[in-house]
Amino acid sequence: MLNKLKCLLQGSALVLAGLAGGAAQAQSTAMAPLDPPQDVKVAYVPIMKFATMYVAEQRGLFDKYGLNVDL
Repeated sequence: MLNKLKCLLQGSALVLAGLAGGAAQAQSTAMAPLDPPQDVKVAYVPIMKFATMYVAEQRGLFDKYGLNVDL
């Protein structure tokens, strides 16, 4: 019984160490805009769930990352 618990704890510690190491490798550089800009057509249903697309369009986020988005 004690061996199973010890093995489980060691395995859990190994998994957590792997997850922590992967999280430390976050993207450190900002994404560059696409050149030439990519055309994207977005289909949506006009409900509040998709309001973030309008906010992104008004703030110029699509243009910032080189996307020509047609809502």
